[in-house]
Amino acid sequence: MRFGAIAFLAVILAACAHQPTDLTSETGAMPAPVLQVDQEGNYWWYARFQLAWGQGERVDFSKDLIVAHEIIAPLLTRYSAEIVLWRFHRRAVHDGAGHQFSFIFYSTPATARKIYADIGSDRVVKELRKSGELIALKRDDTAQPRRASIAGTSDHHWPAPIKNSWPYFIMGVSLMWLDLLEQTVDPHKLRSRPGVRGRLNYYREVEEKITRLWKQSGRHAFFHHINAIYGYEPLELVF
Repeated sequence: MRFGAIAFLAVILAACAHQPTDLTSETGAMPAPVLQVDQEGNYWWYARFQLAWGQGERVDFSKDLIVAHEIIAPLLTRYSAEIVLWRFHRRAVHDGAGHQFSFIFYSTPATARKIYADIGSDRVVKELRKSGELIALKRDDTAQPRRASIAGTSDHHWPAPIKNSWPYFIMGVSLMWLDLLEQTVDPHKLRSRPGVRGRLNYYREVEEKITRLWKQSGRHAFFHHINAIYGYEPLELVF
């Protein structure tokens, strides 16, 4: 799956440079697509996976990993030339949505229909439904596309330049998280855990390892270098 993640790094570079770039990977050279950002006919689409979370229980965010690794990562590889931008969103609040992992992508309605169809027929989706771990799968109506602009899913309170640029940032963040997931998963160990329950137990171990990486290296690898890009200027930090 790492090839798909690496291929999407080339997509980001192409978006920034506005020119094709050759990508050399372990599987050979692959030309990165030229992105025509905000071209006519592209819209933002959501695939929302509502996951089981009992009242009074601590949320198990490791469930997000089986969705990202086994359902979404193959789609990103399969449709790499047709998805302009994409990102993940993870949340858990005791409300109507509950624990929800979202795959958000910018493409044409035709591509969205294919992706939604693949998700609906996916073996892992069926396993998660049968096990009770997947409570609901919500997809947009491709016959009624909305959110046409690049800023269509950005926070409406942000200034326009931030709204227009943020999708590139969050795609990079999502790509890095997915690549950390791909690097951390041991395929042999994963295959040795039978069924949904066994795999979810393994993904809990993977989540713990990625969380340790975040806690140990996030301050420098993420925040320090973002701060450096903006000339070490102070900012208001509110959580």
